[in-house]
Amino acid sequence: MAYLELCGVKKRFASLEVIHGLDLEINEGEFIAIVGPSGCGKSTALRMICGLETMSEGDIRIGGVSVKNVTPSKRGVAMVFQSYALYPHMTVEENMGFSLRMEGLPRRQQHEKVLEAAKTLRLEALLQRKPKELSGGQRQRVAIGRAIVRKPKIFLFDEPLSNLDSELRVQMRVELARLHREIGSTMVYVTHDQVEALTLADRIVVMRGGKVEQFDRPMELYTNPANIFVAGFIGSPRMNFLDAVVDQVNGNSVAVSFEGLRGGSVAFEIEDQYLRAGAKITLGIRPEHLSSDKQENTFVEAKIDFVEQLGSMCYAHASAFPAGALIATMPAEGNQAVAGETRTLAFAARRCFLFDGEGKSLIVRK
Repeated sequence: MAYLELCGVKKRFASLEVIHGLDLEINEGEFIAIVGPSGCGKSTALRMICGLETMSEGDIRIGGVSVKNVTPSKRGVAMVFQSYALYPHMTVEENMGFSLRMEGLPRRQQHEKVLEAAKTLRLEALLQRKPKELSGGQRQRVAIGRAIVRKPKIFLFDEPLSNLDSELRVQMRVELARLHREIGSTMVYVTHDQVEALTLADRIVVMRGGKVEQFDRPMELYTNPANIFVAGFIGSPRMNFLDAVVDQVNGNSVAVSFEGLRGGSVAFEIEDQYLRAGAKITLGIRPEHLSSDKQENTFVEAKIDFVEQLGSMCYAHASAFPAGALIATMPAEGNQAVAGETRTLAFAARRCFLFDGEGKSLIVRK
């Protein structure tokens, strides 16, 4: 195991800078996920850690030692790619032990190391099979096993589950969580799937446009997003955003309203308050915080356009004219939502978010 530091790391392709001064400190034994939209630079960052891409500026340290001029094979890292990249003519054992054979390790030691990794991944019964005889999940476990046998200081995963179907992804998430718990190695996991990040990671790096928007624990990203981008990216379905205006300011108390709102303005307590009456802001409401609960005193009328039935719950896609489109999470049984009907959706101010004109979050929950 080792801790990992990225210090002012930049990457340019000709005159185009795609990574803008990346600074990260990853503790020994942590499971870190890097998420963000396509093209944000997350895979490029991973490849620079591995040494498959060179840095334009900055430094990367593993265990406190710079690896800036160290070749990939000497960095003590192992990378698992989206593609399994298994040799079709080799058995599982031969695939897992290939790097050991290239190092010239005696055959007996190769077998012992492969068997140890196979037990961890529950592949003992499959060692003599060829890749074509394996399921997608089994192939991915073989690819992970090939990394484990090298005993790396750091594991790097580049969207390893994206080729699997939904059921296998769930199974592999459980396997990866168990693997991290058992071997305790530092792991950096790149994914576009926020569910994978939220369920697996100790901390999550949210990237956009080659920059880190926020680096924090999963629930901190959910309850205290730094800005409107993180708020919209973390959480499924994504947060609802409504254009709002500040009606009144009294010290740190701010009254906010938007078109279509019933029950008067919504009051918020804001630390370091700098808003003024008439300022345009954005109010955020997560779909799971919209309901038909008449005990709440803030409402918005919405016409249900479409209902996604998901078994235990449903997602109601609605139009709250003139406020805009909304998604509400509702129970699938009981007071079911029906397309075409008009619903009064309620919400509580204590569950809402506010963002200023530049997208910065105005509310910090403790």
